[in-house]
Amino acid sequence: MPSHPHDASEWRQRELCEEPKRVNLNYQQAGSQVHIFEHGSAALELGDECNSDWECKESIAGSMCNRGRCSCMSFYARLNQTNCVQSTLLGYDCIVPEQCSMKVANSSCIEGSCRCVDGFLQFRKHTCLGRE
Repeated sequence: MPSHPHDASEWRQRELCEEPKRVNLNYQQAGSQVHIFEHGSAALELGDECNSDWECKESIAGSMCNRGRCSCMSFYARLNQTNCVQSTLLGYDCIVPEQCSMKVANSSCIEGSCRCVDGFLQFRKHTCLGRE
């Protein structure tokens, strides 16, 4: 570990340039010495490696560490690499089809709202019944 503040600064810059997504360094200066330590992972995305839930949750709301990779929690749908959105019932706003189909079979996000797909009729907020 470098003992001169100037050396520490140079080392920190080199490290951050090599792995900007993975390195989140903090330092503490005590007199003429600088102590550098890693402080968790920075800016994780869905699918990135992890060791604990908090590593994922720190960067991605509604996520967890599942089998060593960041993924959306149960009843949360993947929107993109950095966002999980909560699933919902019929009649509520949505962004992606999975928000609806996770809780209600035969439903999808249609024009920004959870609705039953063609051939099915809504029964309350939680069921799409097949037409017969």
